[in-house]
Amino acid sequence: CYTKSQGPAVLAGNKRVFEEKQTMKLTMLGTGNALVTECYNTCFVLSDGNDHFMVDGGGGMTVLHQLKYAGLDWRQMRTIFVTHKHIDHLLGIIWMMRMICQHMREGTYEGSDIYAHDEVIALLRDLAGKLLQKKELPFLDSRLHLIAVADGEEKTILGRKTTFFDIGSTKAKQYGFWMVKEYRDAYGMFAVNGILFNHESERRGENFVTRKITLAAGR
Repeated sequence: CYTKSQGPAVLAGNKRVFEEKQTMKLTMLGTGNALVTECYNTCFVLSDGNDHFMVDGGGGMTVLHQLKYAGLDWRQMRTIFVTHKHIDHLLGIIWMMRMICQHMREGTYEGSDIYAHDEVIALLRDLAGKLLQKKELPFLDSRLHLIAVADGEEKTILGRKTTFFDIGSTKAKQYGFWMVKEYRDAYGMFAVNGILFNHESERRGENFVTRKITLAAGR
């Protein structure tokens, strides 16, 4: 699913999908926010046997290392979804596109589908046009398909009917809420989430407003 006001924000399979066949494997490639330095930005892969569905790419070429470290071949990521246009979700996809187009040119890769909201698709196409080599660009939309999806639209992914939907919020916190809800409803599992204000600590720089206030109050 996505939020149109911010670009795509979330994708979650219809809960009926999980009830039909609960054999999918979730591999987290990263769990960090935009500014992390000790781990990689949030992105993951859903796998059903040798079929894979990659969601987001993090903020750079480290996504290729993360895939390899997780025992996944980037060449097998033939279906990709980009949730929204933030650079910590998007730039890794540009590296994936470069690798895909380069290996297409060398005759060692067939084709892939990248799904996203129309705004993100336009951004990916624009960045590719500016950053990829000219001899790689002909593969865009011919074998590397950039596919815009809309609210309520259904596609078959990993052999399952998957619905893209707008969460109707610009708040990234909604992502965790709806993902937990989907898995709780689908699997009947005990799952909760919360908002932890762990950014407020002595480690936060003194240039932040909240730190200025607490420092002044402590004097």
